[in-house]
Amino acid sequence: MKKISLDLKKTLALFFLPTLLSLGFYFYNLNFLPHKVGLFFFNTWGEERLALPKYLLGIPAFLTVSFALLILLCRYFEKEGKNEQAMVIRYLSVVWSFVCNFLFFNLVNRFSFNTHLVDTQIFSLVLPWVFGFISIFLFGPITLKIANKYNLIDDPKTHNHPGQLLTSPVPRGGALAFFLGFLLVSLIFVSLNKKTLGIYLGLFVLVIIGLIDDRKKYTSPKIRLFLQFLSAGLVVAGGVGISYIANPFGEIIRLDKVVLPFNFLGNHSIVLFADIFALIWLVFLANAVSWSNGIDGQFAGFAGITALVISLISLKTGISDNDPTQMSLAVLGAIASGCSFGMLKFTWFPQKILWGFGATSFGLLIGALSILSLSKVYIVSMVLLVPLIDAVVTGTRRILQKKSPFWGDRGHLHHRLLDLGWKKPQISLFYIASTAVFGILTLFSNENDIDMDVVRFGAMGVFVVVVLNLVAEVRKQHKGKVAEKSQ
Repeated sequence: MKKISLDLKKTLALFFLPTLLSLGFYFYNLNFLPHKVGLFFFNTWGEERLALPKYLLGIPAFLTVSFALLILLCRYFEKEGKNEQAMVIRYLSVVWSFVCNFLFFNLVNRFSFNTHLVDTQIFSLVLPWVFGFISIFLFGPITLKIANKYNLIDDPKTHNHPGQLLTSPVPRGGALAFFLGFLLVSLIFVSLNKKTLGIYLGLFVLVIIGLIDDRKKYTSPKIRLFLQFLSAGLVVAGGVGISYIANPFGEIIRLDKVVLPFNFLGNHSIVLFADIFALIWLVFLANAVSWSNGIDGQFAGFAGITALVISLISLKTGISDNDPTQMSLAVLGAIASGCSFGMLKFTWFPQKILWGFGATSFGLLIGALSILSLSKVYIVSMVLLVPLIDAVVTGTRRILQKKSPFWGDRGHLHHRLLDLGWKKPQISLFYIASTAVFGILTLFSNENDIDMDVVRFGAMGVFVVVVLNLVAEVRKQHKGKVAEKSQ
């Protein structure tokens, strides 16, 4: 008898786990369900739509039968040697499983009288997150093929970079998989408008320059910085601007006082200081976030948590203010989070693909969502405190050494932790865990006090990172002296 392949085992696990969870949720709430529930929505309004709660089990039953048929079809393609078709069927079966289980779970939650259940609005983010997550399993292998075909390979033997941590060649261009997944799922769940179009175009520019940089192995920092401002300009032109900044030591700082109207294919206006600050914030965040992208799984983990926190904050604002715009932004954040966590499949140790310079596109996306979701600069700074402190300390050190802050070296926090004896998975988990902790603090903190929290935690964080840099440098020099004496 032919053994079941590892991929097929994973597919079956991704079917049974959510199905068992949703069935457990059903039986847990069985006593809280009404005598009849609305199930047959294709019938006319009234009694014909109602059914006994036991008929809800028809959803997982139908799922099981249809899933079994898809698996048989997958097995047929595998026996015929049509592995690509089998892979597509596996992905479709997993998506189908999540869709049906989400529908089943949501219906039970909606009808249940159990007061301990969460507000149903939060489940509007589950399906976009899942689709974002699954999309990377589709575009990840495609991106790997493109990287290998067009030589988007980072070879430590030929790519002499001071921050290089690779020991063997690894394909680059992972940001392309993220962008394609995010774009596809966003177009499904979120309506296209001027602001989302500006975001898509800005991401596209950074992903393309990232692929060019991955191909050439080096692009002038000045050209890259210019293109980053161009991509940020596209986002700002779409209507993303910061009208004010909260001042932790006094009144808010207004940035929307100077407005310059102009007429070009219609009436437009430039909110001078708001747009300038938004440009600087977007470019800074794009670079600062991407600098913490040197360890396997590090970037995808903390980026996914950050996008999820922004999504939940937007959801909270959308529910309290009954604002559909914030609900759409919450969905965008959920999709970005799902796609980012999907990238862990390909970037966790040992990584199969690198994000490449295109990782700056995620920083740009986070910046745009933070502005539009009204989560403001301080909230995102709180969640991303560790990567941003590392960026500030590293940039300051480079300037003091009379170097360009954008010139790479081996002095980031993750490099220092490696020098102190940490393993790569430990460093990634540290970034993920710290981002999760600060994210939880942000979600449950008073929004009016978040600016002072950033100042307090930021000052402590800078002190800790500077001390770690000094300790790692002293230990590194000591090892060097010991090595010289032993020779």
